[in-house]
Amino acid sequence: MNSPVFTFDIPVQAVPKGRPRVAKTKSGVRAFTPDKTRKFESYIKGWLNLRVTKPLETPLRMDMKFFFSVPKSYTIRDRNAALSGMKKFTKKPDLDNLEKAILDAAEGVLFLNDSQVCQKFSSKAYDVTPSIYIEVFEI
Repeated sequence: MNSPVFTFDIPVQAVPKGRPRVAKTKSGVRAFTPDKTRKFESYIKGWLNLRVTKPLETPLRMDMKFFFSVPKSYTIRDRNAALSGMKKFTKKPDLDNLEKAILDAAEGVLFLNDSQVCQKFSSKAYDVTPSIYIEVFEI
């Protein structure tokens, strides 16, 4: 397998892509992205902009790992199981919504269009600190 073109370890709590909201205005109906999603995507786009000089134009594979903090309510045994990978992260947010937020934020910075992503591998797990780990491969 090829080595990654880019590797990113983004120190941020992942936010899933929120469903568009609809509001009535004087001129009709308007759809808008929820504030939390918009701020998260803007942060990711800015973070990538500082590290990527030119968007990739080739077919890509993206590996994304989303790490979440262990809940404070967990017992020591549950915490250790979570951090060792024995206890899986099966709670919300949904993995597909996490992926979509990253792909939408990276469009125009990391790649021209998210349709270039032909393969992807994603996972959710517990860690001591929340973060997003991304590897990008040209295929």
